Amino acid sequence: MKKGMLQKYINFLKKHEIYDEKCIRYLHRHSVKINYQDMSLIGCTLDIDRKGRLRSFIPCVPYLYNDKMVAIYIYVYVQALELIPKLGKKYEDNFLDQLLPLFYLKLYLTENANEALWTYDQSIRNTLLEDQTNQSKILLQSLDRLIGNYYQENSEAKKMGKKAKRLAKKCLYPKN
Repeated sequence: MKKGMLQKYINFLKKHEIYDEKCIRYLHRHSVKINYQDMSLIGCTLDIDRKGRLRSFIPCVPYLYNDKMVAIYIYVYVQALELIPKLGKKYEDNFLDQLLPLFYLKLYLTENANEALWTYDQSIRNTLLEDQTNQSKILLQSLDRLIGNYYQENSEAKKMGKKAKRLAKKCLYPKN
């Protein structure tokens, strides 16, 4: 793991107010580092019990050595942030659960534009376009709309992002 890439990852999370030290430590301790060649394993592997409740999850990430890997780390981190409040509860797979992780991934790709990241961005977009389901179309349209509105003052995307961050913190640190 390159120190510069780790710092770039952490700086992005802090800049967008989704950095959480405890979550970073949890993910670092519980994640599985895998060879980047097998993209099908990247993401969070879920452990669901017989009653359909989410018991745990294992974040699977590649080794952190370039900008593309930082983008993937961000995707998996946000995915994990969304899963933490669902632990111990009945889990239903929803395609919209990919929206926030994809949003932050796309935001990173946009803010750190270079040829390699642009190619990766296009491959993600093409993958969504190739999947002819309505869910993929809705996801892509929503993602484009969120990114388009993100930089405008007081946009709905910013409000939604802040609400999601507050919700994640509330679930991470319940006041029992």
